[in-house]
Amino acid sequence: IYLARLLTAALYNNSAKESIKTLEKDDKILKKSDYANYVLSVSYFENKNYAKALGAINKAISKAPDCINYLHFKEKILSQSGNYKAALKIIDEIEKSKITNNFITEVLNNDKLYILIKTSKKDKSKLYSAKLLFQTGEYQKGLKEAQAAISLNKKNLEAYILIGDYYIKNKNPEKAKEYYTRAYEIKQKYAPALMGIGHYYYINNNFNLANEYYQKAYKADPQNEQVILSLASTLIAENKKEDAKYYLKKLLKINQNSDGAYYLFSKLVPDIKEQYLRKAISINPVNVNAWLDLAELKIYQKNFKDAEEYLFPVKIIEPDNTRYMKLKHIIDIRDTKPYKSSMNKQEEFLNLIF
Repeated sequence: IYLARLLTAALYNNSAKESIKTLEKDDKILKKSDYANYVLSVSYFENKNYAKALGAINKAISKAPDCINYLHFKEKILSQSGNYKAALKIIDEIEKSKITNNFITEVLNNDKLYILIKTSKKDKSKLYSAKLLFQTGEYQKGLKEAQAAISLNKKNLEAYILIGDYYIKNKNPEKAKEYYTRAYEIKQKYAPALMGIGHYYYINNNFNLANEYYQKAYKADPQNEQVILSLASTLIAENKKEDAKYYLKKLLKINQNSDGAYYLFSKLVPDIKEQYLRKAISINPVNVNAWLDLAELKIYQKNFKDAEEYLFPVKIIEPDNTRYMKLKHIIDIRDTKPYKSSMNKQEEFLNLIF
């Protein structure tokens, strides 16, 4: 509690100097506590003394070398002080450790994009800027940056895909296909372009053609999780359940913590549907599809109390989700008529893939 108060003072009360003075006088706690050194490091950082912040976080790491939070904070110090090479090295080390969760993965990815913006050539810098803006919800600015990246380099494949993904998510599949196709024309065996065209056909319910492009994408990049999830989704839509299981088992060998794989398995093994959905959520607590499917399952069982509890996270994560609003209405009126699924296949697919 003592250390938490000092950390709060440094971060939120403009009292970093006071926290530093207090901790520097407390040799005993600094010698025995990794967290005390972390708090001291944060205080130095807030005071813009990056050299001392680095020294303090190194002491914290020496006492707790596997603490992801400490490693991430060291990367933040290095990045802020302009030592981008060392910061990227730490990000790579954390990613290779495979003990990250979805939240820290997203934070690290944003940090990496920030560094790449600072260190890349202009066309690549614009691309990374677009990615970061899209990830932080500034879509119009991101779109302009991606278009600027293309104007600087007509063969900037990632920029075409980024714009295509933007239009897919904003329900303009024709425009999305235009950009995916432009990337495909530059490089025909480019998995993201093949996958993007597959998305276009999936959203238009042409599962046969979607499958064809996803298969091509899989051949181009058989380790790509999103490719395999897209392919499995199409196979499920075509009722080719055994084929879908085959690819999902392959995916779990690549990434045993794929919440998307467990989510799709819930559709293939109805007897243990709930267990698979719970597994997906245990890996990724912001898996909107899994929360909604659990709510649907409980509504089907007329267990409105549990259904309401499963819907609550979606209210926080994605309150405008149409499935959420339909299910909430059913729960609010306690509809006891034979339950009909409110599943929106397109919305569900986009939540899974992006």
